Amino acid sequence: MTMRAFAVPCAHFFEGLPGYRVVGEACDGMEAVEGCRASAPDVALLDIQMPLLDGVSVARQVLADRAAKCVIILTAFSDREHIERVQACGAAGYLTKPFEAEKILPTIELCIARSKEYYLLNKEYQHLSRRCQNREPIDQAKLLLMETRGMREDEAYQYIRSSAAARACLWPGSPAICWPSRRSGMISATRMLCQKYTDLTDAEISYLESYGALLPALANAEQADVFIDCRTVSGRSAIVVCEAKPQTVPSNYRSSILGMLIHWRDEPAVDRSFRLAVPTSGVRAVSMPEDRRIVQSVEPLFYEGRLIGVLIYERPALAAEEPPPAGEREAEQASGALDWAAVSPCLDDAVLFLDEEDRVCGFNPAATALYRRMGYIGTLAGMPVNNIQPAALSECDQDRHETALANRVLQYQRLPLSSGQARAALIIHDLTRQRQLEEELALQRTALQELRHRMKNNLQMLANLTRSRGCDPAESPPVQTALLDTANRLLSLAATLDGIVQVSREKVSLLQILEQIRRYMLQTLLPSARRVTIHVGGEDVIVSADCASSVALVVNELVQNALKYAFPSGQAGRIGIELHSGRPLCQLTVWDNGVGFQADRPRPGGAGLELASTIVREKLTGEWSVESGPGGTRISFDFLEQ
Repeated sequence: MTMRAFAVPCAHFFEGLPGYRVVGEACDGMEAVEGCRASAPDVALLDIQMPLLDGVSVARQVLADRAAKCVIILTAFSDREHIERVQACGAAGYLTKPFEAEKILPTIELCIARSKEYYLLNKEYQHLSRRCQNREPIDQAKLLLMETRGMREDEAYQYIRSSAAARACLWPGSPAICWPSRRSGMISATRMLCQKYTDLTDAEISYLESYGALLPALANAEQADVFIDCRTVSGRSAIVVCEAKPQTVPSNYRSSILGMLIHWRDEPAVDRSFRLAVPTSGVRAVSMPEDRRIVQSVEPLFYEGRLIGVLIYERPALAAEEPPPAGEREAEQASGALDWAAVSPCLDDAVLFLDEEDRVCGFNPAATALYRRMGYIGTLAGMPVNNIQPAALSECDQDRHETALANRVLQYQRLPLSSGQARAALIIHDLTRQRQLEEELALQRTALQELRHRMKNNLQMLANLTRSRGCDPAESPPVQTALLDTANRLLSLAATLDGIVQVSREKVSLLQILEQIRRYMLQTLLPSARRVTIHVGGEDVIVSADCASSVALVVNELVQNALKYAFPSGQAGRIGIELHSGRPLCQLTVWDNGVGFQADRPRPGGAGLELASTIVREKLTGEWSVESGPGGTRISFDFLEQ
């Protein structure tokens, strides 16, 4: 027996293999659909990424048309979202690249065999399910009609019997179709999908199965396509678990969409009802995947107080319901000649004006733009406000309410109006970008805190190692002094970094950084300087991180010079660091009560002072002054409060 294969685009795998014959190849999704319809292969190998139509859409159409007995998806993606999409479309296999022919052939053989078995079992159980008379769903359906429509029991029963598609008029993909199960013998498509993709309990699934028995009757009564969507486990999408097409009017769908994953960006009305647990009515949308304009209404479904799904009605959009061209909308809006018409276009926030029936009777351009960003189509004119505002917002509530809707974060404020055609104004502020920036800032703060922790620890470790070598008696005094100077510089950098990152902002407290430098200095004092105390005082100044780093380096050099030269022979003394705020110049002074020196002559080890003065002049653009005598030394410099 020769197996007929249709490949996109890997026909070379089957060259020279007995039992396989390639009947066609395609370069895009549309060509693949037409090729499968023309050749009816035993197996179709489809790449998930193709022009025009992706592999999942092709697989869904091919299987719905029974143009191929088995479909296998080839892809380089292995994430959960892609796997869920492939599972939902009905593909028999999922192979990840790269692969070799001898390794994929066993998988292909197994998928073909399982597809044949599945097809035969499905055909048998589909035939049996249409004759199944399960009284429990009927009883529950009667109860639902009695509760929702106020019918008596006999009226509800007659309503179900008189509806053309109650049990007898089922089609492939109907909620009453049953599938084989090893444990119970039969399982409904609704239960199979709910168990596989949702976190619903058995009781909740049973409730949906009972509700699904009503869908054919509801589809005929409402003359609309009716679906039940449930949220997937990931929470990033919903899945169609029940569907029914009307028998009295043409459907919006050529094939079944049972098991299709619905992404929130494609269904803003469904997203709103799931997020807010409220109905959404009369929303203009586009059907997926037929791309037809429809009017969509969504109702939440509850079981024992928990939202378990939504009931969706979709009717074709009539010509009168089609949105007018953009120019006509703007002209219609401007022609109202209302008092607010000249004001609202100047506002950045969306403004909706509501009439006595709580429908939109006016809006500004910002409202139209926001409505489009939320994924809606059509015009706002005549839209019920409940489709737009949170359900918790009362008629005269002037407080601000914030909610997430259609991938946006919106803040609402409702204001009553006492004059004019409009009875109330709804102001909507889009906070989406602000919240995104806040999240990014929070992540950056976390990263900065981790950076602070690691850099501070590493700098302190290096400083401690350097200090331990500087205190080693085996080292010469010049080497000891150089090592301790290096340790102090490292600790000063650590203190500056700690002050900058700890607050996670561009401006830092300079007094806090100076206090940290003081503590580090006391840790690295030579035995000859242990009788010296260091004092920090003055007014705090908030400066930029760059300014704080430069000031810290200058102070470190000045204090080190005082420790080395101001107190010979281990005599006691004091060193002070004083900070004074000014507008616009600030002043910092480092003083000591040591032996002093002649400021106009080069001082031994004066490289530190030279480095400090250079930083003041070039980095801080400040002035430098030195006063020294027998009573001590006083070095001051000013800098801009940046």
